[in-house]
Amino acid sequence: MSTDEATLPAVTEPVTAGTTPTPRRRSVAGAGRWLWHAARTNKAFTALLAVAALVRVAMMVTYYPAFGYFVDTRAYMLSAKSWDTDPIWPFGYPFFLYLLAPFERTSVVALTQHLLGLGMGVVVYALLRRRGLARRWSALAAAPILLDARELVVEHHVLSDTLFSVLLLAAVALLLWTDRLPIWVAALSGGLIAAASLTRTIGQVLIVIVVAYLILRRVGWKQVLAFCVAVAIPLSGYMVWFHHEHGVYAINSYTGRYMWARTTTFVDCDKIDFTPQERELCPLEPLGQRLGPDSYLWFDDPTDLVTRYKDDNIYKSFATKAILAQPDEYFKVVMADTVHMFQPGWHGPWRTECVHDRWNMPSAGSGEVCAPTLMVKPFIPGAEAGGGDPANWQNKIMHAYGKVFTVPSLAYVIALLLIFALALRRPRKQHGRENLDAVFLGTVSVALVMMSLALSAIDIRYVMPLLTLAPVAVALSVRRLRRPAEAIES
Repeated sequence: MSTDEATLPAVTEPVTAGTTPTPRRRSVAGAGRWLWHAARTNKAFTALLAVAALVRVAMMVTYYPAFGYFVDTRAYMLSAKSWDTDPIWPFGYPFFLYLLAPFERTSVVALTQHLLGLGMGVVVYALLRRRGLARRWSALAAAPILLDARELVVEHHVLSDTLFSVLLLAAVALLLWTDRLPIWVAALSGGLIAAASLTRTIGQVLIVIVVAYLILRRVGWKQVLAFCVAVAIPLSGYMVWFHHEHGVYAINSYTGRYMWARTTTFVDCDKIDFTPQERELCPLEPLGQRLGPDSYLWFDDPTDLVTRYKDDNIYKSFATKAILAQPDEYFKVVMADTVHMFQPGWHGPWRTECVHDRWNMPSAGSGEVCAPTLMVKPFIPGAEAGGGDPANWQNKIMHAYGKVFTVPSLAYVIALLLIFALALRRPRKQHGRENLDAVFLGTVSVALVMMSLALSAIDIRYVMPLLTLAPVAVALSVRRLRRPAEAIES
């Protein structure tokens, strides 16, 4: 039997006559033997996991206690303390912070998210091993999420991105784990997708994609129904709660404003039949001199158009008319930001460049436009940031690490193109499930990025979920080509 095919030893313990075995000791000893066997037979991944853990320890020591300070961060912490729904950000991440608030340290948030990052690497490795990939290839697919410097920076922020990636990966892993999908697994996956949607609203886009995947996979109508019900119950319940506090059935009351801000760079108000209310939302600057979408959205606009009306539907109506009247301009804006997102070495306007630099490993004197800022230690909602990082040998080493161990944005494009290209090659019936799974993961990846860019401003952190999804999809695609048809049929 090969090493890859070795099975774990049975957990047994000799019992002497006249004695009663101690279940607790047997459980601890069995767990210890299991962990030792797992580490000994998965040496490459164990070494990779150890390095990833050490790098995260270095993050905690070098950049103690955590990174902030965003408008998002303050809103999340206030919601966690008050248990009030925020009009912009849903309650998923504040609930996560609420669970950690008793520790009264922002460092606990960063530590927990770093542990979740390690957990995502374990899930990627376990999923691919379950699907029959060799240990070395499974470990290689887990390497990006475990070692990528930008992922480490995101995990160190008090922001919702890490939790969103964890929930998304857990939901996807459940769907891909077995050939036959039990009803309860479909329901659990639906609950996780709902939780992801209540962590970042972009998760709602995935609901339609997952339902289409389940139908194409022919898992059965009961499984599809269980998934839909598990998604609908939490989202509906949250919408009722949101209505109670804000008077509208929704997950947030800022969707229209996001769409409106996206159109501000190109909308020509003289050519569109806006209502008098909508016309007041036209930027005062002439075309070619407009601010960036995020500047209009996040209060950098001197005229403060984003707060002109309380009703979000006015902003949504403005955006809809602008996009329908100028679809080509809207398409150009989205595609330009898509290219910039993945273009090596691109530097945009100040605020956009700042958004990019914020996700690099910081070091004093690095010359970046802006860098992550340390938070204060206590868990104090609304507190100011703790300040920048002093120039010392630790953050210089971490900064150098970030220069080397960051997945280039262009690599995501290559990975996605490879996934869909391989899906078109040898589309045999016996390869259908693996082919479908790879295309499903690729579609989810593309949807997350494109919908984020279509509805909001450019931000490099939107690609972070791809660190888990894209390597799994590529691994399944390559394995499909390498796997003999006879093996699949047998």
